[in-house]
Amino acid sequence: MQWERRAYLDHAATSPLMPEARRAVTAALESIGNPSSLHADGRRARDLLDEAREAVADRLRCAFAEVVFTSGATESANHALVGLALGSQLGKRRTILASSIEHPCVLQLAPTLRALGFRLETVPVTRNGVADLDAWSDRINEGVLAVAIQHANNELGTFQPVRAIADMAHSAGCAVFVDAVQTLYEPWTVDDLGADLVALSAHKIGGPPGVGALYIRGGTRVNALLRGGSQERERRGGTENVAGIAGFGAAVRALASHGERFRRARREARDAFLRRLSELLPSAWRPTVTAAEVLDGHAHVLFDGAYAERLLIAMDLLGVSASAGSACSAGSLEPSPVLLAIGLDRETAKGGVRFTFGWCSTAEEALWAAERSSEAYSRVVART
Repeated sequence: MQWERRAYLDHAATSPLMPEARRAVTAALESIGNPSSLHADGRRARDLLDEAREAVADRLRCAFAEVVFTSGATESANHALVGLALGSQLGKRRTILASSIEHPCVLQLAPTLRALGFRLETVPVTRNGVADLDAWSDRINEGVLAVAIQHANNELGTFQPVRAIADMAHSAGCAVFVDAVQTLYEPWTVDDLGADLVALSAHKIGGPPGVGALYIRGGTRVNALLRGGSQERERRGGTENVAGIAGFGAAVRALASHGERFRRARREARDAFLRRLSELLPSAWRPTVTAAEVLDGHAHVLFDGAYAERLLIAMDLLGVSASAGSACSAGSLEPSPVLLAIGLDRETAKGGVRFTFGWCSTAEEALWAAERSSEAYSRVVART
């Protein structure tokens, strides 16, 4: 069967599996051992976990034992923040602060935390999607248990002043949770971020879906959420996803070897896409944010006179895969909460489209996608 040509510009949602990760997953699936078993097959499975944990620990520049494997970043965020609440012995610290543009896996924890006697409160961002440091300074106090801040926003791609917020939080005795799901391509360490807890996801970097990790700095009191076994040093019960974790480790090692090339590919594809879109539609769109440092692989734009929902359908029919925001909130007809949080009105926010590029993106693919996106826009506008 002959497949139509397509351009995949939704790497922030999930990125294609790297060859190295595919080989690691396939090889691990041939292993029959449970990593908790003491026989030779179990020891081989345990070796695969240890190799992957070592790769992640080396990437983060942290201790081997500080890496806990999970089912993905959503579980990692839940483990970090709910686990902190469950493990808290600081009676007066009943507030968790999060930026107003955090991922739903953080913001939607509010009811759970409230049931445990804690409050999740949000801190505003600027029009350019960057944390307002003055607002954070005003809100961090002795009643705060932890702060939650993305390293870079998943929709806009804007980097956040994580270290400055972490320093404020630590001065007040608060723990710091960082969602670093979108930034494993970048050369940072946990000490650079000043983080006590960091959430990671494999499928954002070319690893398999359904696996992630939570960095827990030694001495941080975080209760386990999943019980029923002694796996992950009793921090996460349940038999480990050996094949997925092996693939995650392989993707992390590939980043260590080829990270600069991958970053350059993302940047060149993104820039080529925007240049061509400007040539084809010089006055029909504008960047959503303009004065912020943005990830190499992100381009979030506002189209004039066309709703994102209709544009994405038209683009899809022409072979372009893009999105209107977080895949975890897809299906909603409402404008993106992130765009509303940066101060856009509802009508303007409905025109926001996110194009994201990854390790395998090329300028040639991006140019073709820009032409199809322009055609899609023209079709949508002609019908309105």
